[in-house]
Amino acid sequence: MKFLAASFSAIGPRQVNEDCVGVWRVGDTLTAAVADGLGGMGGGAVASGLAIECLNEVAAKRSVARDDLRQIALEAHSRIINKQLTDNSLKSMATTFTAASFVDGHLSGVHCGDTRLLIARKQGIKRLSLDQTEGQRLFLAGKLSKQELNDYPRKHILDSALGVINKDLVIQGIDFDLEAGDKVLIVSDGVYQAVSMRNLRDLLADFSDPKEFVKELCFEIERRGASDNFSVVAVFANQ
Repeated sequence: MKFLAASFSAIGPRQVNEDCVGVWRVGDTLTAAVADGLGGMGGGAVASGLAIECLNEVAAKRSVARDDLRQIALEAHSRIINKQLTDNSLKSMATTFTAASFVDGHLSGVHCGDTRLLIARKQGIKRLSLDQTEGQRLFLAGKLSKQELNDYPRKHILDSALGVINKDLVIQGIDFDLEAGDKVLIVSDGVYQAVSMRNLRDLLADFSDPKEFVKELCFEIERRGASDNFSVVAVFANQ
C-alpha cells in the first residue's frame, strides 16, 4: 500500500501561528503530526514547535511504531516543562499533539488534546481520536446532552495537553487497519470549527490527490472565515 500526503498550516486571523505540522517519509513508512500550541506570549508556538522537533529527531531517520510515538510525546512533555522552568514568559505554554505512522496497511498513532485524527472510508467518516476536553468528558459521563455540549461555554477547555503540569497527562494510543481508498486527516481545531465532519467527508470525496484536497480545504476555510490558526495533514491510501 502506498501513502500520498500533503499538509498546510495557516495563521488565519491570529497574529501568530501557534500550530505546527510535520510529515516524514523513510522507506515505506510515512509519519505525520499536527500540534496546536497555547499559552500566550508566543509560548504556544514554542510548545508546538518543541513537540514536532522531538518527533522530527526520530521520524526523519527511521520508521516509528506506536510505542515510539508515545515515548516521543513523553519526551516533548518533559522538554516543554523544562523550558517553562527556564523562561518565566513561557510558564503557561502547552500543546496538543496528534501523530500517526502509516506502514504495511496499518495506522499507529498517539493523541493528546483536541487536535483530531479522522478517517474517511467510502461514504462515511469518523474520529479515531477522542477530544480530551471538559465538554467531551461531561458528555461521555452523561452530564451533558449533545445540544448542551454545543452550548457549553467551557467545552473547549483541555483536560490534557503536553506541558500541562496541574492535570494528569493522558496519551491515547490508536491502531487501525487501513484499506485502499481510505483518506486520513489530522487537523487542528481551526479546521473542524470551520468545516463540519460531514462537509469534510463530502469534500474528500471529490479528490484523489491530497495536494488538491488541502488546497481546496484551505480555500473553503478562508471563504467561511477562519476563527483561529488552521492546519491539516491529509494522507490518502492507494494500492
